Amino acid sequence: MKKKNLVALSAIKANFIVDAKGKKKQVVLDIEQFEELLETLEDYYDIAQAAVKKHKAASCDSLENVKAQS
Repeated sequence: MKKKNLVALSAIKANFIVDAKGKKKQVVLDIEQFEELLETLEDYYDIAQAAVKKHKAASCDSLENVKAQS
């Protein structure tokens, strides 16, 4: 994972497309901010997948082994 300067969420300038009642329906982002958000999401996904893999690889005793040790 490469190091990068992430844009603070509060710094994202989003414009909204609203319906006739004023309800937000779509968001318009600067393409650079959108790409940075995608990269950040991909990084978090990779971190989560690594954590799952590490958790699955951890050795665990079976219930029978734990009972036998008691």
